[in-house]
Amino acid sequence: MTLFPVFITAGTAFLFYALIPVIGAFISRKQWKSFRLSVMEAKNLPMLDKLNLQGELPEYCLAMGEIDAMEGENELWIKSGKFSFVMDLENSLVFLLSDFKSGEDRVYRQNWKNLKTLSPGSRIFAIAKPEILEGRLILEKHQLVIIHDGEDKTVMRRAVWAGRHLNEYWNPLTQISLIIGVAVSSLLASISLGPRSPSLILSLLIAIVFSPLLPLLPPGVLLFFLYRYNWRKAWYCRAKRDAARLEQEKASIIQSWNTKSLFAMATSMLAFAVSVFLNGWIVVSLLRRFL
Repeated sequence: MTLFPVFITAGTAFLFYALIPVIGAFISRKQWKSFRLSVMEAKNLPMLDKLNLQGELPEYCLAMGEIDAMEGENELWIKSGKFSFVMDLENSLVFLLSDFKSGEDRVYRQNWKNLKTLSPGSRIFAIAKPEILEGRLILEKHQLVIIHDGEDKTVMRRAVWAGRHLNEYWNPLTQISLIIGVAVSSLLASISLGPRSPSLILSLLIAIVFSPLLPLLPPGVLLFFLYRYNWRKAWYCRAKRDAARLEQEKASIIQSWNTKSLFAMATSMLAFAVSVFLNGWIVVSLLRRFL
């Protein structure tokens, strides 16, 4: 009996079920971290409505105001205190900050061209370069554009709190990778199997091919619920940590929330791993009885 087919299929499954989703998770986390850092750095920028338009304009400023009108497909007129300014959002990436149906804030990334409508009373939070062109105040070179439905004084905290993926490992790269992984692993397993393949080899190959489903089976599904609970707890602790950073709280408080998030994440990942191996062992044992 040779375990070579098992090793080949397991390596393929590891690539598509684990490695590629982890890469996608790091990409997603880096993107959202960049978003939150941009929001935090906005605190140090001059406010647009306090600028002296007759003097030298800063390289970048923070602009907040209510969307007043839309001109053409891409230009927004925004009223901010004593100023009205224009933003051309053609080919821009915007972030939508709004209440989710559960009452919690969510941030969505979207290309401006795919944004069909704006809610009445929508407001802008933007980091951009102010320019005076043909008598109009225009914001160019947008570093960050958030469209939200709340008050200007709370938008920073809301964005820092909600500006993160609910589960970085469930990303577009993961979804594509799982589909390809099932197809490739199934093909390798079918090619590797012969008419007289031992039941152990056959059982192991079946368990490996369909391993993404293993945590959803009893009894390991109880550990899957534990994984979900602790993952959500880690998300909450990271949100509290970043909110504390924004509000410049004591370093000990920030470190405390960071430690709690790391512990919750470690517990979550351990619960998930145990659920996979526990159910995998049960599935292999049961399959050997019938194959």
